[in-house]
Amino acid sequence: MALGVALGVGGGVALGVALGVGGGVAFGVGGGVALGVLGGVAVGVAFGMLGGDVAFGMLGGDVVRGVAEGVALGVAEGVALGVVRGMALGMAFGVALGVALGMLGGVVEGLVVGVVRGVAYGVVEGVAVGVALGVAEGVALGVAYGVAFGVTFGVSFSLSSSIFILRIENWLLGFFLNCFLGKKSKILLLKISRITILPLPSITFLLKNWLTQDWEIGIYNLNQLLRYSLQFIPVVTAINQVITKFPSEQLIYRIFQLTQNSENRDLVKFTTVSLSNQMKLRAIKLIEILFFFLPHNWRENFKARFCTEPRLDTYPHAVAAGFWYLYEENPLKAKEAFEKVRSILYGEEMYAIANILSQFLIAKDLETIAKLNIETFPPEPYLQPTTWETLKILCSVVEDIQLIQRGSNRLIRSSALNRAIGNLQEIININNETSNPKQVPKTLQDLILDISKTWQTALQNIAKDIGEITIREHIANPYVIGSPVEGKLFSGREDICRGLKELWISGQNMQSVVLYGHRRMGKTSILRNIHKYLDNRVILVYTNLQILGAIQHGIGEVLYTISRNIVKTLKIELFNKKDISKLTSKVESFNKKGISNLTSTDLEELLEEALRILEDKCLIIALDEFETLEELIESQKIPVGFIAVLKTLSQKSSKLGFILAGLHTLEEKVGNYDEPFFASFIPIRVSFLDKDSTYYLLAEPDDDFSLNYSEEVLEEIYRLTSGQPFLVQLIGFRLASRYNKLLLQSTSLQNTLTLEDLNAIINDELFQRGNYYFNGVWKQAREGVIGQHDILKALAPYPEGLNQSELLLSLNQNELREAIETLKRHDVIQENDSNLKIIVELFRRWLCFQGHC
Repeated sequence: MALGVALGVGGGVALGVALGVGGGVAFGVGGGVALGVLGGVAVGVAFGMLGGDVAFGMLGGDVVRGVAEGVALGVAEGVALGVVRGMALGMAFGVALGVALGMLGGVVEGLVVGVVRGVAYGVVEGVAVGVALGVAEGVALGVAYGVAFGVTFGVSFSLSSSIFILRIENWLLGFFLNCFLGKKSKILLLKISRITILPLPSITFLLKNWLTQDWEIGIYNLNQLLRYSLQFIPVVTAINQVITKFPSEQLIYRIFQLTQNSENRDLVKFTTVSLSNQMKLRAIKLIEILFFFLPHNWRENFKARFCTEPRLDTYPHAVAAGFWYLYEENPLKAKEAFEKVRSILYGEEMYAIANILSQFLIAKDLETIAKLNIETFPPEPYLQPTTWETLKILCSVVEDIQLIQRGSNRLIRSSALNRAIGNLQEIININNETSNPKQVPKTLQDLILDISKTWQTALQNIAKDIGEITIREHIANPYVIGSPVEGKLFSGREDICRGLKELWISGQNMQSVVLYGHRRMGKTSILRNIHKYLDNRVILVYTNLQILGAIQHGIGEVLYTISRNIVKTLKIELFNKKDISKLTSKVESFNKKGISNLTSTDLEELLEEALRILEDKCLIIALDEFETLEELIESQKIPVGFIAVLKTLSQKSSKLGFILAGLHTLEEKVGNYDEPFFASFIPIRVSFLDKDSTYYLLAEPDDDFSLNYSEEVLEEIYRLTSGQPFLVQLIGFRLASRYNKLLLQSTSLQNTLTLEDLNAIINDELFQRGNYYFNGVWKQAREGVIGQHDILKALAPYPEGLNQSELLLSLNQNELREAIETLKRHDVIQENDSNLKIIVELFRRWLCFQGHC
């Protein structure tokens, strides 16, 4: 029995230990070696790169040797570590499992066999001997087979894995092709050896040649290479080496082309970020798990040695960093990068773009957006014209949001809201399309879309809050009738003011100007507001000649009035000048001399003194209601020679200019060779307001105006007035007055004015209040060319006008044509396909009111 138990236990333990140790060592050593080799390869490559022979030529040295040594050392170290770790773990696991299974199997088998073969040997002895022999035999066989199988499996698995990942056979094929075939092998090299991540021999040299010969075509070739191969590292190397050779004035343009034409945005990133450090850091993070026992701060400090942030130390690095930060939607960082290159071509433009976008990105809510104050755009030409068009639209959205935030008029706020949302949606649609010529560059698309969607959401959230307002208190009437307007009521003349500013912006040669148009067209308002558009180098002195209609002292009174206004204006503009006292005493001396005794020489001397005091500043003399002088000349209250006096003064200095405002007769004199004084004057026509300006003047006369005009009321007012400023103000004034009267009869009224309200004020009182304008047009039509009154009387009964052939007048063809042209030039009638129509509907109705229908 003892022998049977011994044999049974021995065999069982041997088999169990063999299987246990074999399996344990196999999987222990196999897994350990595999992990060890992979980790070793990573360590080898990483630390091979850290040494003098850095991989991929990023830091110089032998490419092949660096990688080969790294891989070899990694594999060796991995195998060694794997074997040792596998043996240790395998033996421990195998012995434990083998002993347990062996003992259990051996005891059972020994007992059965021993009982059968004989009880005589003794149960106790059989069990003891069987256990001892089984354990010894099982351990020996298990360890031997387990170690052999584990080492073989581990080494094979590790080597095959590393070869599969790196595809060394492809690299070797390319290496031999390059050695034996030379430069002619490069195309074949790219076609055959393209699935290895190891840099192909001489490929960097080839890529540099492509980029140097033609940058755009080179980028295209690089895109194709990256699309069909893993050769990212030599591509980055070639780009970095070529960019450093570009002149500074080409840098921003060239890198911009790279951002637009490359299919991999990381090419821009690794033009400013170290690819070598990036790869080292990734390798270190991969093997960090092997050194988990090291303190956390040690590991972090070691990783911090490899900087992977964009660099700003050179122009190429700074430019690439700027574009990369725009890719990453970080315009504030982009602004810092482009600030380094503001002095080179397109540097100021890119800095301005980053600066504006950084402000836009921070503004998330309407209150913050409304506070944005964007500086003037840099001058053209632009590197990115579509970007500036988009920024202009976003700036208009800011202006609309300011209207929404600060305005109280529902229609204006609603229109601004719809306009802003529509503009933002247009930007979103354009930049979401596959291809659109209005799209911003690729570096900015995500950023522009993010800003646009954020602002659009903020606007949509308040759409429900823009509703009706109920008014319970008397409203202040903001409209002005007859007097010059200022503030928001001065609307629709920005183009004229900008034109005058351009004429006088240089401050070197003051161009004289004639403003002409009907009475109540807003000429005086322009003269009273133009100073807001001028810089402090140009001082305008305003004189209204209409106050001279009843003069008693002849030309001396005209000279005295102009002189007094000059001194008055300079006292305000130059209050800190001591020399102003000389001008004051000069005017006081005019009184002693006697106003009637003043001559043009007195005014000339005063102007000379004024120009001396002004030093580098310029002086503009504005004479309003200039036709008054003509009337005074015709009535012989001042001599005809006064016009010659003004001509002499206008030629006195290049820093002295005149701006004359009056009726259309002034414009006619400019082109008249018999009027030499006006020959050098530039005529500027003051006509009707356009529709938008008319709407704005009515609906938003000041910030506190709470009345609202329905759309149809605004349209009807424009149809009645054609944008004639005086009539628009008159209608607005009468509507506001009527509303206040109705408010006395009701505790509350809705703030929206309707067509019923408008029709209620188009009555006799309106025509009487507007008589100054209506009668002025009628009076001017009576003067000069004959037949104007006849034409107006004939057209008055017909709101839609008449065909010229239907005018039955006692005028010959020449007289008729001349009268029509005069009325057209004076903004009284318009002609469309021989159909003649009175422009201002209210003037036509006034003619009927006067009995001319």
